[in-house]
Amino acid sequence: MGGRKLIKFGKSAFCMTLPQAWIKKNKLQKGHVLNVEETMHNSLEIFPGELKREATSKITILITDKSIDEIVDVFLAAYLNGYSIIELRGPNAGKMADIRSSINEFIAAEIMEVTSQEIIIHVFWDAETIDLDSIINRMGHIIRSMLFESEELISGNVALEDIKEKEREIKRQVLLARRFINYALTHSFTAQKCGLAPVHTLYTSHIVYFYGVSAEYVSKIANILADSDTNELDEPERQKLKSLIEQVASYFTKSTELYKQKNDGSRISMSNYEVIEDTIKKYNTLQERAWVAIFVEYAFLLLMKIKEIEIMTVSIKNAIE
Repeated sequence: MGGRKLIKFGKSAFCMTLPQAWIKKNKLQKGHVLNVEETMHNSLEIFPGELKREATSKITILITDKSIDEIVDVFLAAYLNGYSIIELRGPNAGKMADIRSSINEFIAAEIMEVTSQEIIIHVFWDAETIDLDSIINRMGHIIRSMLFESEELISGNVALEDIKEKEREIKRQVLLARRFINYALTHSFTAQKCGLAPVHTLYTSHIVYFYGVSAEYVSKIANILADSDTNELDEPERQKLKSLIEQVASYFTKSTELYKQKNDGSRISMSNYEVIEDTIKKYNTLQERAWVAIFVEYAFLLLMKIKEIEIMTVSIKNAIE
């Protein structure tokens, strides 16, 4: 829209002209109120006064001839893009139970109306009340719990389903965080209130993704332990596996503590990733059993994702605002 000259107005005020195209687009006339908010980098956001920050947005999705997986995929896209009302239109006979079960996996999404040709879903959330740090810290706590419970699986003291349920909760939290991040990217005032500069939002989105993948890897490790006969291991071997999980869990805990320090002014640095990496490599003596080799491989993949979380956290700390 080009540059605009600043015009002196009265003794202490300044004003500028607004683009005619923007005035017409928003149906503005003389006397209408405009809201002005300061955002990041000394910039201003101007929007019509009657517009609400959390405007209700609606999308209609045709589900005729779509499978359950396809319906869930298009709903996911609408959810992540911030729609408040999502209407699934088309015959749903025989699909309703599966659709309802899938929708329940999305935080704040509720089915409000159902007919044979229509399902209306409302997403009840307020972006202004979302605390992204709290979501990430909550995910960190859940994944740590998954790791410790996986260690207990070696002795058969934990039910696998408990770990799987925690993985499902991580997926729900990841989707909520991604919805908020997408919203913040298109609503600079919200990003400003939450202290999210664009570069911070980018790094945080990576952290959210890595947390989700980490939970998947822990779940894979738990599955391997639950499906394998750990009783065939002698006590030293069993302790080696437990020690490996403990070290990875300790490393993960350090990465979550690092994230908590990113805004407190303290200096942060990377943990000693190489030490744990070398420890994993020393487990070659156990790899005569195929399931142990797969277990160690997933432990290594998990370790790499934790390292990525650290890198992104340090990047946030050192980012130029």
